[in-house]
Amino acid sequence: MERDDKPKKAVKPPAKPKVYERPRGGPAKPIADLMPQMPWLNEAPVFLLFLANGRRTPFIAEMRGKPFPNDHLDLFFNATVDASIVLATFVRAAEAMGLGDRIAVMEAGKIRQLGQPVEIYDDPADTFVATFIGSPPMNLVERDGQLVGFRPEPLRPIEHVPGGGRVSMPFHIERVEYLSGDRHVYGTITGLGAQTRVIARLPSTVDTPISSDEVHEFAVPTSRLRFFDAESGERSEPVPVGASS
Repeated sequence: MERDDKPKKAVKPPAKPKVYERPRGGPAKPIADLMPQMPWLNEAPVFLLFLANGRRTPFIAEMRGKPFPNDHLDLFFNATVDASIVLATFVRAAEAMGLGDRIAVMEAGKIRQLGQPVEIYDDPADTFVATFIGSPPMNLVERDGQLVGFRPEPLRPIEHVPGGGRVSMPFHIERVEYLSGDRHVYGTITGLGAQTRVIARLPSTVDTPISSDEVHEFAVPTSRLRFFDAESGERSEPVPVGASS
């Protein structure tokens, strides 16, 4: 048997997989150089800068002789800020209704109504309080120089409203939303006053089948109607309305 004295080639170990190393100094490096107390900016792959006053941005770009292609974003940012303010306002209103024993509803620094939550909800002093407190807000129907108001909860199919003191009206259903155990019914009513879009909030105990593009007879107890002056929005004296039964 012949012996193989030829030197064998060394076996190379498998190559290690390449590991991507992000270069130091990302898109925020010019800003990071101005803020040494925030070194993490150097490692940020993306950096978004929101200006407090977006309307100044086109002027700055013009001063530097650079194009400003994102001028359409001004409306988006402004709308986002406005929506955040409105949402925060309604959240505070909801917290006040749930946690407060006595609350004040204010507009432009003026107190519109001061009282207990149930009083403010059921007996608003004016249309501002009526539409600001409550989600959905109070429905308002114009009639003979007045506004007839009622909350979404007492507006129900007529068979679920006891007789002997109710106002009935045809309700043209547009859509129905299911929110947990409640149904929010959107549509238009006639017969009470001007044709008006309203919302009814039906609990699970109201099992009347309701679908879009239908007309149902709804009713509101007369004791749940509130009246306001159409011009000033202030509460006014109740008057007979609609077809009572």
